[in-house]
Amino acid sequence: MRVIFRLTNKQIFDILKLKRGKAMISNTEDIIDSRDVIKEIEELEGEIESLKEYADEAITAFLEADPDDQDDAAGDRDEALEAVIEWETENLEYLTDLRNLASEGEGCGDWDYGATLINENYFTDYCKELCEDIGELPRDLPEYIVIDWDATAENLKADYSHADFGGETYLIRS
Repeated sequence: MRVIFRLTNKQIFDILKLKRGKAMISNTEDIIDSRDVIKEIEELEGEIESLKEYADEAITAFLEADPDDQDDAAGDRDEALEAVIEWETENLEYLTDLRNLASEGEGCGDWDYGATLINENYFTDYCKELCEDIGELPRDLPEYIVIDWDATAENLKADYSHADFGGETYLIRS
């Protein structure tokens, strides 16, 4: 006799969310670390792989089920297939965006070891902070001296490549 174990779509997603334990990367962030992109892709690919394996097992169980257990097995099969479809509906575009970002960024700098991706809208502020942090500016610069940070950022862009993440442009040091 075969024991049928049923999980609802909600239970499956709750398990996956607990397993991940972190928020998704957003294309509204000022700065993204490439290692987070790599990890997110791996986790998402693991999730869909697990769901597809679960669906395959449910289909096999349905095909091998005794006539008395076919209704339950059909329910399991349908739940598993719905879980795959629901996951893809909620996550496939995001995963595709992350894969595209990784593909564009892999040739830049230290992608595998932690390249910094800077949102183009934040790049001027990033350049100002960078110049202050590395000591390119005197600490007690008089207030009457004005630096054109937009022009400075434009000059520094020559050292950066562009990558798209869901419609937002990020700069990565080349």
